[in-house]
Amino acid sequence: MALNVLDEDKTDRIKAYLRWYPKGQTITNIAKKLEMNRNLVAKYLDMLLISGQLEVQLTGAAKVYTLSHRVPVSAMLEFSSDYVLMLDAEHRILQLNEPLLSFLKTEQNTLLGKAIAEIDHPFFKKLPLMSPENGGEIPREHGTGFSVVLAGETFYFSLKQVPTVFEDGEQGITCIIENITRINRYIKNLEFLARTSAKFADMDDDENIYQYIADSIAELEPKAHVNVMSINPDMNTTTMQATAGNKEITEIQLKYFSDLFQGPVSLEKSPEAFDHFSQGILVPVPVSLYVQTYRMIPEPLCNEIEKSISLKKFYAMGCTCRKGIYGNISLRFQHEDDLTNQETVEAFVRQAGVALQRRYLREKLRKAEERNNVLERSSSHTGMPVAQVANDIRAIPPGSSRDTP
Repeated sequence: MALNVLDEDKTDRIKAYLRWYPKGQTITNIAKKLEMNRNLVAKYLDMLLISGQLEVQLTGAAKVYTLSHRVPVSAMLEFSSDYVLMLDAEHRILQLNEPLLSFLKTEQNTLLGKAIAEIDHPFFKKLPLMSPENGGEIPREHGTGFSVVLAGETFYFSLKQVPTVFEDGEQGITCIIENITRINRYIKNLEFLARTSAKFADMDDDENIYQYIADSIAELEPKAHVNVMSINPDMNTTTMQATAGNKEITEIQLKYFSDLFQGPVSLEKSPEAFDHFSQGILVPVPVSLYVQTYRMIPEPLCNEIEKSISLKKFYAMGCTCRKGIYGNISLRFQHEDDLTNQETVEAFVRQAGVALQRRYLREKLRKAEERNNVLERSSSHTGMPVAQVANDIRAIPPGSSRDTP
């Protein structure tokens, strides 16, 4: 007996009766109360059970039937923020909801009726679907996870597959897919910051801290071109120290901007760029490449380069600590929406600011100790007090010698 040939009046009477008994009723009680043939009631109950409208529990030798408390699939499709995909037993698409269509950037009519294996899309190729077991029965509810790379970005999903019986009695699967990319990315970013914090703490002064900063930011933002520059707060100068990321921009930079790597550049050459370093966050910088390069490169050449590599976004941030600026980083993108981990990049650059300040202070201390040693040796040689030797040294004009008459 198929569900579509059942007497609708009888099915409605059975369901209406069971609404009054949330703990359930046996076949005998239902048949007696509704004055129906017991065997007929049993067949109706079986079909309502298959269609998911009823549930059954064994109490001793008796079967106790209750109304199903399951959420209708139609409601899931309409209201769920998760991705919902309904498949038949052969994995052909019966229905899918709007959030999934929006994520896939496609229309429903392009997918309905197609088998998953026939669809040439990374999402469906990675979808780990369960198949009917021996005997043709679909396994019980099953959960798993999977990941997909789309347009160079990795997305992570949690998949729950629920065996489903449709109104015509056919079996299938309802896939409830949660996009957990943000959660996964959050956990990975916390692990990243823990790792970099430990690295900065253990880093020796002879290690290339600037290249480590550049490579780490490129790890977070693989579509970016990253520059890292040191800043000498005593001299108010900056020097290009490291680069990483987008190879096309890196090659152009090494070809045309080599002067920036040769030595310190006065920050006074580009006060507009420097203004953004003290804010403690990644700031979109609406200035030209000419200004970004501290006016060291001819402006017509900068304009030509900007057009050829199609730079869309430029961000800058200072490596700050206790109101001092000890370096700066810049990120260049060729697309508007390429920045994906802004908060983590900002947290990492703050870590870098602390590390650079400590390195700067250690260097100042080292130089002060060297100077003090020189003064002590001079004092011992001349018999003069250290303070007087220091005053004499300060009084010598630059480039002169103490022996010059």
